Amino acid sequence: MAYQWALPDGQVVEGNYDSSIDSLKQEEAEKRLKSIFKQFHHNIDFREDPNEKEVYNVSVKYGNEQTKYTVCMKPMTPGGRSNLKDEQRIQQKADRWNYAIETKKKGAIPVLLGIYERNSEVIICAWKIKPSTSSSPLSKQIKISVIADAYEYGFSQQAFRNGNELVCAFRPEFLFFYLKNIIWIHDEFAKKMNKYDELKLVFDNEEEDEHQYNEEKYNSKLRDKFRQYIYFGAPGTGKSYQLNKDSKLFLPDKIERVTFHPNMTYGQFVGVFKPFPIEGDKITYRYVPGALMNQLVEALLHPESAFLLIVEELNRANVAAAFGDMFQLLDRKSDFSSEYPINISEDLNWYFENVIYKEPRNLKYVDNMKQSIKNGLIFPSNFYIWTTMNSADQGVMPMDTAFKRRWEQRYFGINDSYNMNEVEFSQYKKIIVKTLVGSDAPGLIAWNDIREFLNERLTLMKVPEDKLMGPYFISKSILESTNEQLTESFKTKVLMYLFDDAAKQRPNDIFALSQNKMMYSALIEAFNELGIGAFLNYESLQEKVEPYSE
Repeated sequence: MAYQWALPDGQVVEGNYDSSIDSLKQEEAEKRLKSIFKQFHHNIDFREDPNEKEVYNVSVKYGNEQTKYTVCMKPMTPGGRSNLKDEQRIQQKADRWNYAIETKKKGAIPVLLGIYERNSEVIICAWKIKPSTSSSPLSKQIKISVIADAYEYGFSQQAFRNGNELVCAFRPEFLFFYLKNIIWIHDEFAKKMNKYDELKLVFDNEEEDEHQYNEEKYNSKLRDKFRQYIYFGAPGTGKSYQLNKDSKLFLPDKIERVTFHPNMTYGQFVGVFKPFPIEGDKITYRYVPGALMNQLVEALLHPESAFLLIVEELNRANVAAAFGDMFQLLDRKSDFSSEYPINISEDLNWYFENVIYKEPRNLKYVDNMKQSIKNGLIFPSNFYIWTTMNSADQGVMPMDTAFKRRWEQRYFGINDSYNMNEVEFSQYKKIIVKTLVGSDAPGLIAWNDIREFLNERLTLMKVPEDKLMGPYFISKSILESTNEQLTESFKTKVLMYLFDDAAKQRPNDIFALSQNKMMYSALIEAFNELGIGAFLNYESLQEKVEPYSE
């Protein structure tokens, strides 16, 4: 059977498959990988795992830094699907992936690689490794055009239609770049590294690349997304992180962002006439559009582009007052435009006629807008509003059922972000505590371990779930900074939140402080002196404290 093959010059050709010459044997791929790891003369220890075949333990020492990897690796073969001649894949038992992931507990980083070779030149393919309960071998695929791009440009990525995960393909000299950036590189495009203008996105199970963005059209995948979305969950569950990730479907200049606050008004959010001085004591009035009107006008002018309005902290404002008559436009028809248009007010009509329609850059698009609103103002189908909210925050405003039912809602569980990013969390900095309570020896404990412990204590105290702490209650930037910065953030952010909010009603059930010392300053002092001993029933955490190392 004929398949497509990528050549080292970047060409894609078609030819029959001969397994004896067109794919490496496992031992040959192992030799290639070992040589690639040693290409820059690092101090490398590379050996096959004694417990699992096709799994390799690699220790890389550079200067004073040492990093351990557990690498699941297979040679690449054609995809095995007769309708997809342009595909390469690996197949491996799920047990080996699960085994590699388990080594995270010993400080190793699990890696999943495939080795492709043509005319003695290697391309490495890499996938995000995930646990599985499957009893059958699992497959990972990549398009041959992506491998060809890797030959030509050095590094390439592919997105799959069934999710946000990316597969990478790269020449051997990019191996350590990939390993250094493994935390994010399967979730985000390395656009700044590409030597070509537009990163190619190739979808699994498709013969054509239909995901190319341009200024005038948005793709079919985005057309199926909800127009009005609420991301909600406890603080730190990754709502904003996921929304920002999802918003990458939109072109950057098609996104407007606003954060609600208790004093947010209709005029600030939608628009209002304001006085402006002109000469001396004279003033004039101008219509000043808010974030919603800015995006709505752009969407009406350019119906072939998608426009996103992001509203952070939706329920910190009185949403009924902020949306005003725009509330009616939230009801959408099957074509995703507003079902019930509203009358265009005199001030808004003046703004359209005297500003928007006369703006030189808008002239050739004015007819689009006039046609859309000939029967009244609407939200067109290319206008999206995605929001975040947390009902546990102090000072939030209640939202009635009529408002909420007009939105699709996505709930973020308290541990969802951690479960989806375990490898990432295993590499974050740690909180400095005493190795043993009562000892002066410093130790380290993972943020997630102490977070889960505190959430369990709060749950026993009948604290509602929306007041528990998500994995990103401490920001990603702090988790990636230093042990010292993370420790300070834990004291000033987490301990303050517990003392002033989540555990405020029953502090004696979580803090190991006497009643006459139940003060925030005393809690900080206790944590400095005792570490985890500042909490009641800390014994279950003790085994998770490790000796301090720079």
